[in-house]
Amino acid sequence: MNDIKFIIMNPSGSNAWFVNHLLHNRPVPAHTIDHHLKTLGYDSTVIEYFTYWDKEQLVNHVLKGAQGKKLVLMFSFTLFNKANNKHDAANFVNTIKDNHPDVRVIGGGIKDYEADVYASYKFLDLIYCGRSINKFKEHAESGELFDLIDQLNKPCIVNIDTTDIDPPITHYFYPDGHWDQRDVAVFEISMGCKFDCTFCSYDLRGIKNPTHQQVDALVNYFNAAKEAGVTHFFAGDDTINEEDSKMEVLRTAVKELDFTPHIAGFARVDMLHNKQYRIETLSESGVHSLFFGIESMNYNANRYIRKGASAQKIVQTLQQIKEVNPNIYTFGGFIVGLEGDSEQVIRQNNELALQNLDSLYYNPLYIQRYRPEWDWMSHIDKDPQKYGYTTTEVMPDNDNLVGWYNSWTDHEKAGRLAVTLNEENERKYGISKTVSNWFYTCARACGVTQSPLDWTRSCTSKYGFTLNHLHRRNTPNRMVIDTYIKNKLGE
Repeated sequence: MNDIKFIIMNPSGSNAWFVNHLLHNRPVPAHTIDHHLKTLGYDSTVIEYFTYWDKEQLVNHVLKGAQGKKLVLMFSFTLFNKANNKHDAANFVNTIKDNHPDVRVIGGGIKDYEADVYASYKFLDLIYCGRSINKFKEHAESGELFDLIDQLNKPCIVNIDTTDIDPPITHYFYPDGHWDQRDVAVFEISMGCKFDCTFCSYDLRGIKNPTHQQVDALVNYFNAAKEAGVTHFFAGDDTINEEDSKMEVLRTAVKELDFTPHIAGFARVDMLHNKQYRIETLSESGVHSLFFGIESMNYNANRYIRKGASAQKIVQTLQQIKEVNPNIYTFGGFIVGLEGDSEQVIRQNNELALQNLDSLYYNPLYIQRYRPEWDWMSHIDKDPQKYGYTTTEVMPDNDNLVGWYNSWTDHEKAGRLAVTLNEENERKYGISKTVSNWFYTCARACGVTQSPLDWTRSCTSKYGFTLNHLHRRNTPNRMVIDTYIKNKLGE
């Protein structure tokens, strides 16, 4: 095992302003795999922020660490599957292969329909489709991993039975991770989501009785994080507050700590309406940064997507949250183009949202090209006419998407309206009112802010009032990334 070097490329953060995120968090799967390889006796390390590195520096660093060893490069494409990402990864792999005699390349997190369709994955030797951490562990333990890597027909594709749901994961904080107090780590309480919204194409929807993380595992994770200096976290769950039992697991773990972590997560606003005990549970658990997929404040539109909350109910809930804890940051994600909505109502509700959310952002509705081989396509993707949409041609710039129209708009008009609303809100209130809760939590970890109460002033001071200001600045997030790269190069 000492003659093999595993290097896991983690596409952490975002190397540009992407929609409303500016992040430097570190996704959890790469660190879970790294820990497993280390326990098996392999020489393994994670390299964060692949897109940020000077590629010549990165190539030299990888080659130095792999001297005299068989090299296995690993990439996660779960959130890194755009054409330019794959192009960059392929170019990097080719450069390494030009300079190292024995290299194998593994990709994980790829949708099963992508593996056979896109020639851009041909630079991989082995593909793990979907959530496949446990399957990789099995193959690494048995030695089958290397039989799969060395098959003649490349890439070898491992598909996972959708009934096999990996348990939730945490990870270790190894010294070669170079963690510090400005970092944001990621953990999971449970896998999947019990809801099944019609527009959602996330894997593992409609999951009943999911496996929850053990309290002791969370306690050990948070204590290890604090020892490494880390106190800010993203919960990787699709919905953090879907069940009282799930939130009780987190609250019980946090009660055993000598500090309160700051946790950001996806949440359902309707699950909190007139449920003060649930809001208190979130607050006591350190979940002080919430992403609400509100989608629309128009009941007529929401009922088409299985949410069904009215503007009055949403506003009441947001006010109830602030009454319990004004330090909880609330962000609302909205979809423009839903059947049953209208531009007039969206604009009216935009004013309500601005008054009651710390920030909000609009995206147009996307409908994906129907692929029967993908189990987890949304209900709207599978049968758009049933939900009020007529689809048109495949989009010229993205063959995963199709054009559409409904009773009041189409994909082009919805896209323009989303852009207009975001730009109008930014001009009036600044980017502090349009960035996500994930951005807020990363900024808080960097020491930029302590509370939503001082967020507008702090955001303007450190990032600027508009996107144009931001593009011209060396942000606190980038300083964290640069420090990590400097420390990694110094190993």
